[in-house]
Amino acid sequence: MRHTRQHHLGSNAMNSTQSIVHMSQLVPISKLSILIPCFNEHNTIEEILTRVDACAHQPKEIIVIDDCSTDGTRDILRKRPLRNSERIIFHEKNQGKGAALRTGIAAATGDIIIIQDSDLEYDPSEIPRVIEPIITGRADVV
Repeated sequence: MRHTRQHHLGSNAMNSTQSIVHMSQLVPISKLSILIPCFNEHNTIEEILTRVDACAHQPKEIIVIDDCSTDGTRDILRKRPLRNSERIIFHEKNQGKGAALRTGIAAATGDIIIIQDSDLEYDPSEIPRVIEPIITGRADVV
């Protein structure tokens, strides 16, 4: 018997047939959208992207929303080669973190969305542990 659980945020439906075995139950592999809102983070933006890219969860997409940085962050993002799983969205005027998050959520295609601040306050290596209750079907939100 196959058990699946659909994790749903917005209108993105689970369409993957991949599964992982966990706790004697088949659970679908959920696509993870990692949103990184940033404003004037030239000192940390490259490091945070490297660490988020190293996050073990697959499949994933990384969406950076630059909220009209003026300190060189935009230049770093424009010059940096994009990886397959990355998208960068540039706001043309500063609208605040809430607007950056709304932009990122609208662009996300994952079944699970997590917000990763760009200032390195939280360690991206903890993302799999944070979303584990959702992946295993023990929670809808963490």
